[in-house]
Amino acid sequence: MGKDRWAQVWLASVHVPGISELHQIAVKLLQEAFCPHSEDDDDEDDEEGPSLCTPAGICRNEAWAFAQLRPLQGLLLPHSYGFYHFQLPCGQTVIGHVMEYVEGNTLKRDYQGMIDGSFYSAEHQRESHVSVVQLAFSGYCLHLCGVHHGDISPNNGLQVPGKPPFFVFLDFALATTDSYIMFGNMDGAGLFRCFKELELGETFCPWLEDAIVKGEPWADLLLGGLSTLRQLKGEIPSSESSYQARAMWLKKSQDEKRENKMC
Repeated sequence: MGKDRWAQVWLASVHVPGISELHQIAVKLLQEAFCPHSEDDDDEDDEEGPSLCTPAGICRNEAWAFAQLRPLQGLLLPHSYGFYHFQLPCGQTVIGHVMEYVEGNTLKRDYQGMIDGSFYSAEHQRESHVSVVQLAFSGYCLHLCGVHHGDISPNNGLQVPGKPPFFVFLDFALATTDSYIMFGNMDGAGLFRCFKELELGETFCPWLEDAIVKGEPWADLLLGGLSTLRQLKGEIPSSESSYQARAMWLKKSQDEKRENKMC
């Protein structure tokens, strides 16, 4: 929920016949009252169907994406159990997408590691290198199935616990057959934001540039080649200083709490 966020996602439990334990699922509810409305959404003659600003349009788009990505369901995206109508306590009927519940963590910078120094260790750099490559290759696999996610971000991806690292993509409401823009594509730009959460930009840019030079298909497809990478390099110092400022603020907050406990 929130600005430009029109769905609410619930963790639910269902009873499966023949199984004693309850089965957890995720239910994404799309409520008409929370969606922006325009006159175009009322055009019944629109050959393209409901717009992506309506529950029907969002569900139609997600249904297409999940169908295209059926071989990857349960791997790079949750299993889809279908779309249903639900009745809310207020009496309103809404459309819901029922999916597999995946346990994982959204992509966030390890601020505690920045504070204690482990984030900068050689071991962490090796692990984060593997993670970034795996994440990039996962995005490339979506493209191989003919789907561009369209909204890849640190909040729309989960890192599943365990080694090697494994990633699951969420929210395919903006999925399309392509997402190419002037420099690269939307998915490439989204993946770059995710990379910055996982690893220092000054660390992953050199080997990423090397991958592009070597012609690794996922690198060129997702980042649009060397020209795009050089442009993105210029953003690294300012974005990294923001991470460092956040880490310093957290350290100061932790120190103050520690001092208050000692008083």
